[in-house]
Amino acid sequence: KTKLGAAVASGFLDKNRSGCVVVMCLRREGMRQWARELFEVWGIRAFEAGVHQDPHHLRDAKVVLATYHRMLSERRRAMKPVVTGAEADGCTEYDDGIGKDGAVDAVAGGAIGARFLASPAGLLIADECHMVPAPKINDLIRALLAPQRRLVGLTATLLREATIEKSRRSDDIDDEEGWPLLGRCVHRETFAGLAPEYLAPVRCVEVRVPVVDA
Repeated sequence: KTKLGAAVASGFLDKNRSGCVVVMCLRREGMRQWARELFEVWGIRAFEAGVHQDPHHLRDAKVVLATYHRMLSERRRAMKPVVTGAEADGCTEYDDGIGKDGAVDAVAGGAIGARFLASPAGLLIADECHMVPAPKINDLIRALLAPQRRLVGLTATLLREATIEKSRRSDDIDDEEGWPLLGRCVHRETFAGLAPEYLAPVRCVEVRVPVVDA
C-alpha cells in the first residue's frame, strides 16, 4: 500500500514540479514507513510533522507527512480567534498558519493546510482511507480540496463497519459502493498477487490454551 502510494506521489511531482503532496496517516509509525519508502526508493525527503520543526523546511517541502490527529488539531487551532488590537475595532482575526513575512509557521495553527493550499497543484493522500467517512475527517478533507487539488485513498480494509454489519444479514455485498469524496475503488491488489514478492510466507497454527480456574 505504501509502495503504491509513494509511486503515485512521485509521479504527481514529476508532472507538477511546483506541487505539494500531503499524506495523512493514522499513526507516527505509518509516517516513518512513508518517509523510508519515499527516500530509499524515490529519493524524496519528506517533512514529518511533529518530527521536523523548522518552518522553512515545511514551506519548501514537496511531501508533508502528518497524522489525522495532527491535521485536525491544527485545523481546530486555526479556527480559534487570535487576540489582537484589531478586536477593539470590532474585528476578529484567525490564525491561518502563515507566519511573519509570508513564511509558513510550523507553530501556528493550520500550517500544513496553508502550505498545501498555497501550492499551484496539490495531491492529498489519505492513508487508511476507511477513516475518511468519519465526520470530522470528512470536513477536514473537504476544506483542503480546493481547485487543482486531487485526493487518493489507500486502505487494506476496504469493507467499512456498515458493510460488515450488512454482510451478517445478506450475501449481497457491494464493497464497490462509492464513498464520500473518494468514489469507487479503482485499483486493488490481492494477497495472492502480492505474495511472495512483497509478503512473507504465512503459516497458520492453532494453539490450544487450557482454561484454569483462578
